[in-house]
Amino acid sequence: MSSATFTTAAIDFGSIDLSGTAATRSVGLENRGDMPATVAFDQQVQGDFSIVYGSTSGATNIVLAPGASPSGIVARFAPTADGAANASFTLVATGAVCTTPSDALELS
Repeated sequence: MSSATFTTAAIDFGSIDLSGTAATRSVGLENRGDMPATVAFDQQVQGDFSIVYGSTSGATNIVLAPGASPSGIVARFAPTADGAANASFTLVATGAVCTTPSDALELS
């Protein structure tokens, strides 16, 4: 079975200056199953938060071998106003038998 999940459950960016420079944090993803999993990854934006894979600006499929963890997935936070902010992103994975078809990542 394939089982693609975020290995990072939540990211807290803490206090970020409104200087215009986005804060970035790496996002962990892993196939914890014993069969390949395909993760349909598209650049996602919610308010001041975004998640990107590498320099990709459009939809990309990441094929994960069993036990694989890709690098280059980044969460960004570029606040445009003072105050608390948060978002939730969902990944969608498919495979021959996928035990975890979706998983969520919380950003704040």
